[in-house]
Amino acid sequence: MKKVVFLALSVLALVACSSDSKVSEPEPLTIQWSLSGTFGGSVLDSLRSDMNLTGNVNRSASTTLHLNGYDTTYFENKIVVEHVMNGIKREAEIDEAGNFTFRNADAIVLQGRNDVRFTPRAKGNVNLSPWSVTVRAMVY
Repeated sequence: MKKVVFLALSVLALVACSSDSKVSEPEPLTIQWSLSGTFGGSVLDSLRSDMNLTGNVNRSASTTLHLNGYDTTYFENKIVVEHVMNGIKREAEIDEAGNFTFRNADAIVLQGRNDVRFTPRAKGNVNLSPWSVTVRAMVY
């Protein structure tokens, strides 16, 4: 009988301890980032907000940009390059240095104005600021 009472008390103590201890989520972390490089003859220098490109974009070329603030602790190694008006999305891989390359023809699809949004992917409980950057390019 003593063994049964002791066992029952042990189980109750374990249940009481496990119900009180909650695993807390880590606090959200906000990471600042920006883009640098040359796209269509326009220099992007720590770009953090939307921008109109001043140069023409060559659709047959490729572009390599740098994601400032890139750290594999907070970012996945992918960035989405999206033609906003058509909803065409392509993923580009980000290397360990924070560079990524994409074909201009995947991002610039129209004659005239093209809005291209760059959206990096964050890991876990990370918020990116800004969440994306859009550049407006003209193709004639």
